[in-house]
Amino acid sequence: MRSHNSTTCYAWSGGKDSFLAFCLEQQVHAAPRDQVLFVTFVPQEGLFRCHPLGLLETQGSILGVQHLFIAIDSHRWADDYRRAFAYLRDAYGVKTVVTGDIFATESDMNEYWLARMLSTLSIQLRAPLLGLYWAEIISLLSTFRITAVVSGMAAPFYQRGVLGRKLTLDFLNGSFRYNESRIEFDMCGEQGEYHTTVTAMGDETFCLQDLGNFAHQFIDSVWSLDLAPNLQTFEAKRIRLG
Repeated sequence: MRSHNSTTCYAWSGGKDSFLAFCLEQQVHAAPRDQVLFVTFVPQEGLFRCHPLGLLETQGSILGVQHLFIAIDSHRWADDYRRAFAYLRDAYGVKTVVTGDIFATESDMNEYWLARMLSTLSIQLRAPLLGLYWAEIISLLSTFRITAVVSGMAAPFYQRGVLGRKLTLDFLNGSFRYNESRIEFDMCGEQGEYHTTVTAMGDETFCLQDLGNFAHQFIDSVWSLDLAPNLQTFEAKRIRLG
């Protein structure tokens, strides 16, 4: 818990959008690391499959940011999220939440369930990727020297050899713009088409292993890399509030 008056909380998935939101927000609203908090909302039990928890923990550690893992029950998710943000406000002084969600307009953001929930708790929501086109977002990865790899993919779009690949404009255009399933494909993965994990940014490396060498697993219509952490060790870090 913290004694200062205001903390900025980043809803942290460890993927491209989280990192870009962090970089853009810090450009406009720079804050000391002790006034920044990463929060990853995880399942009550088991894995966060497309976002390997051990790697996410390493990201926070190397960036010097305190990182919390708060459990959410999918059967009562709205109540659990509200309880979690109230806890973050009261225990850590959170007054602003930064999300990597991509909204076309500010009106869309204000109508989003999270914005409405946070407003009832007197917490502001900021979305640094607001209004950006997908190609701009992917290009920003190079601007900030972010290496994001594909760590999960919805079944209709899965291709052998895709998981573990570095995300680039050429890769997306070549692999998914005209997909064989003929299902509309969001190039930023906003509808769960794919998920990413960041392995490096600038001079910092979060993962020394080649993720392309890991096995693939198929659970609940999603393909992901088999990057399971030691769950027994991780269990002690999973915060359950209700």
